[in-house]
Amino acid sequence: ITVSMRTKEGAKDYRYFPDPDLTVFIIGREMISGIKNSLPELPAQKLRRFVKEYSLSEYDAGILVNSKKDAEFAEECLKKYPEKDKKNMANWLIGPLLSEANTRNLNLHQLGVNIAELTNLIGFVQRQELSHLNAKSVLTQMLDSGKSAQAIIKEKNLLQVSDTAELEGIITAVIRENEKSANDLKNGKTNALMFLVGQVMKKSSGRANPKIVQELIKRRIDNA
Repeated sequence: ITVSMRTKEGAKDYRYFPDPDLTVFIIGREMISGIKNSLPELPAQKLRRFVKEYSLSEYDAGILVNSKKDAEFAEECLKKYPEKDKKNMANWLIGPLLSEANTRNLNLHQLGVNIAELTNLIGFVQRQELSHLNAKSVLTQMLDSGKSAQAIIKEKNLLQVSDTAELEGIITAVIRENEKSANDLKNGKTNALMFLVGQVMKKSSGRANPKIVQELIKRRIDNA
């Protein structure tokens, strides 16, 4: 039979007493504050700051602050990006750039990308002078060759075609080659529109402005 001799619920029940060999050590608020201020920014703090300062989602910020050096590189990119809305740069960092880094078995900061050239490349896409698909190809070539975005775009003739006269010629050829899809679109089958747009993109080597192409095809079919 087990019989309880006495209960121990509080500190006094354990009969603690100060060790006479240990000196009293008082930790003041100033000392605590000083230690806090001397600590480097922790990942959770950096994540919250990225969300607040750059208006990023927690998910996007979480990817960018995954490692200290990647976070430093990402912040430099975000700071140097001239637009007030940093979302475009963040999308490129966690999208095409991270994909390139993974393919090359590197971290983001190890890619050696020129931030000014990256910003320039994003600008081509934002001005609708370059398709997003071709822009990703240009990024790969920039990393491989060290050439500027503009040099590669000029060399490969990748500037997006927005001239309606040139696009109309391509659309005419595509409709002639795909009469069934054109008739399907005329009869209300909207999936045929994206097929025709895709054929125009293919015939133009990805250079046609897809938004303008879509509008021109719809107008052509409506007026047929």
